[in-house]
Amino acid sequence: MARSSSQAWIVAGLLTSAVAGPAIARQEVSPDALAATDVVWASPSRDEHGSMPIGNGDLAANVWWNERGELWMYLSKSDAWDDNGRLLKLGRIAIALEPAMTPESFRQRLDLSEGEIECSIGPEGRAVEFHVRADAHRPVIVIEIETPEPATARVSLEHWRNAARDVKELSWSDVYCSDHNAPGVQPTITGADIVPPIEAGPLGAELLWYHFNDRTPIPATFALQGLGSLLPGYRDPILHRAFGCLVTGPTLEARGERALGSAQPSRRHRIEVWAATQQATDAESFTTTLRSLARSAAADSPERCAEAHRRWWDAFWGRSWIRVSESCLARTFRLPDNRHPVRIGLDSQGGNRFRGRIDNVLVYSRPLGAEEIAAMTNGRAPADAVLAWATGGPEEVPDSVTLDGSTGVSVAAWITPETQDAGGGRIVDKATVGSADGWLLDTYPGNSLRFSAGSVAATLDAHLTPGKRVFVVGTYDARDGRRRIYIDGERVAESAAEPPASETVNRAYALQRYITACAGRGGSPIKFNGSLFTVPRNGHDEGDPDYRKWGPGYWFQNTRLAYWPLLASGDVDLTDAFFAMYRDALPLAIARSRTVEGDRVAPGGAAFHETIAFWGLPDNSTFGWKRDGATAGEVLNPYIRHYRSGSIELLGMAIERYEYRPDEEFAHSTILPLADAFLTFYASFYPRNPDGTIRFEPAASLETWHDATDPLPEIAGLRWVIPKLLALGPTLVDDGRRSVWTALLRALPPIPRGGDPAGPVLRPAARYGSLANIENPELYAIFPYRLFGVGKPELDMARRTYDLRANRTNVGWCQDSIQAAHLGLAEEAASLVTRRAAQKDAKSRFPAFWGPNFDWVPDQDHGSNILTTMQSMLMQCDGKRILLLPAWPRGWDCEFRLHAPGNTVLTGSVRDGHVAALRVSPPERLEDVTILRAD
Repeated sequence: MARSSSQAWIVAGLLTSAVAGPAIARQEVSPDALAATDVVWASPSRDEHGSMPIGNGDLAANVWWNERGELWMYLSKSDAWDDNGRLLKLGRIAIALEPAMTPESFRQRLDLSEGEIECSIGPEGRAVEFHVRADAHRPVIVIEIETPEPATARVSLEHWRNAARDVKELSWSDVYCSDHNAPGVQPTITGADIVPPIEAGPLGAELLWYHFNDRTPIPATFALQGLGSLLPGYRDPILHRAFGCLVTGPTLEARGERALGSAQPSRRHRIEVWAATQQATDAESFTTTLRSLARSAAADSPERCAEAHRRWWDAFWGRSWIRVSESCLARTFRLPDNRHPVRIGLDSQGGNRFRGRIDNVLVYSRPLGAEEIAAMTNGRAPADAVLAWATGGPEEVPDSVTLDGSTGVSVAAWITPETQDAGGGRIVDKATVGSADGWLLDTYPGNSLRFSAGSVAATLDAHLTPGKRVFVVGTYDARDGRRRIYIDGERVAESAAEPPASETVNRAYALQRYITACAGRGGSPIKFNGSLFTVPRNGHDEGDPDYRKWGPGYWFQNTRLAYWPLLASGDVDLTDAFFAMYRDALPLAIARSRTVEGDRVAPGGAAFHETIAFWGLPDNSTFGWKRDGATAGEVLNPYIRHYRSGSIELLGMAIERYEYRPDEEFAHSTILPLADAFLTFYASFYPRNPDGTIRFEPAASLETWHDATDPLPEIAGLRWVIPKLLALGPTLVDDGRRSVWTALLRALPPIPRGGDPAGPVLRPAARYGSLANIENPELYAIFPYRLFGVGKPELDMARRTYDLRANRTNVGWCQDSIQAAHLGLAEEAASLVTRRAAQKDAKSRFPAFWGPNFDWVPDQDHGSNILTTMQSMLMQCDGKRILLLPAWPRGWDCEFRLHAPGNTVLTGSVRDGHVAALRVSPPERLEDVTILRAD
């Protein structure tokens, strides 16, 4: 569907009505609006795929009640790294009551405002009540149970790491994963956990278990990567690391070796699950630490602890919000865009050919009504078709600018099918194979019918008779999102209406923010491939709960997406672990660079490869086990070999954190060391052209173009970051640094550009080859490196580049929706983010467990992109300037509270495309705000 990129902008300024509206107090918009996004279930779950998440930023759990009324939990911790460098689960427990519950009446609710799960089982007035929370200030999960009659509670360790196990399915970044079919150096064995005898404690009996690392892959990793000389001065982060849990509670006593039970029936039960990680000298010292931790809490007031927990969540939700409602101007469920021609009888790759005869095809840029379709059976077709095709016409028909999907689409065809393959045959197609970026009408499966528009399809087991002519129509109504199929004028299939966009995006925004908070305050950064909420999945490593696709490594391009939205939401504290991992790994990176590169890199220079283990080195599979003929230190994985540009973005993110929340200590401890290392690397590693400019070669443009010269992400990134550094001021940047960085800025080549029949565009690199992935590197000059966009020069050129992008995907780490927002494409950004928010893992019950997409479940890239897109639609910041409504659709009303650089907070509301009320703190920042209105 072609879409016009023209859009007029009116600089509305700060009109009196926009500033003088009523002040927006938190209580006016918070409780009811947030409660509307709570997750409520009226039935128990069959298994862990029906779990809800809780967490305190470090300790987390997947929580569910089964059909017998038992409470089950998978427990996780952010820094539970085992002796293979894998992030393991802590364990699994089950809680049951006697007499047993029968969940004939059931209500389970995730209460977002209090960071707690509550569950009621049984008839009103006679129900058993559960409350489960991960204490916001202490490493403990608290389960409180109240029963109508005295009952006994039993908590048991339902463990799987009872003996050493040979891991059957390794993932890419596991330290001993094979590479290019070459065997790893040894098998990966997950050791058994240790369960000491139950002891008595001040609260009750204590059931404890732990994992202790008595071996480490660090020496083998250093040896493989030619860094053995660095090992003696390196503190191994794996060896003797211990992690585990202790379960206790008032009046609990031992029930065998792995369970606790109530000493006597009671109407109230409290069970606590404490957790810890420690690099201990021996296992005994860890158990002492864990028992001391739990026992020291015996003097705590449960009521005061619960109140402090709830205050933390109250403050968290009070920091920021975006809550959308739809006005009478609301636009529709616009179809996603693509540049494919309309194809007759085949798909966009020339496959899935229709067997039989197609006589005529008519396509309309609106949903046809039932009476119109009935009239078409008698030859009376509406005259406003945007495409008319007859037998003998071309297989491909050029796109029509009027076919924009804003109101819908209808596809009518007269066909005489033969027997189709099981995969069906395309009748009319305008979608990328395997994607959901357009629409198609086909006979999938076999001789059935399917009309797919976007990510949803209407289907019918039509049993189309071979040799019989039939009139088929598929319609999509963008007003309610319904897809319909007609045969010979009769409606035979219809999809359900889509929920309002406001409901979809509000829930997605709130739940993803919650999931980030549940895992963002621990000892390690958030894992993009599942965070702390992975569960076993059939078909992967025999259902082992510790498996996660892509393994324990950190891909920067994936990891950073969880952290971009945390500045505008005011959640700067949740970025600490992210920056700490790279800051702490920097000395090793510098030493590695000196050892591997020698004089090619000036002293102190280094840049991280795209994929690293949490201690900072490239993962061994990426580095390559089979080294025959390889240069010492060379990374063999072609996707990563020349890919270091994430270091530039990391530095830019650190600077932006400082811009939002000025902190001299952070600047000295993080920004300046990263800047010194990275910019020294880029100034010295690459050769120079005769005119003194840098020639970035050998290089790659992200993972998409493995062989490139002067890739755009490096050039745009440095052109974005260096001016930010120079703007930090003389108290941070001395004259020596300023001179070196200014010289580097001057030595950069121009941003790659090229020509297209439509006009000039950005290019992935000055020269590029070896296409291998589906990223759009040329769009990195729009986001994350915001050199082009709303309010900046050459907006038309940037939009043209976006329109011509080769890869159009709206799941996982793909950033189309964010880049559309930065280009001011309000309707497109709204459509993309709404459809993204509507997608979740089909196996998972929780509505914000996204994926698997490219990575795993729950996919943190997918959800975090929703946050960044919505924030960028509503507000964009450039230096001191704050733009409001740069890409906000006129039909979306909202209330918002967002953070901007300089400790600035904006609280306001939008009505019918205008800012209806606005409060800026501090007030002097009001003069830096410009309100834009899409016309």
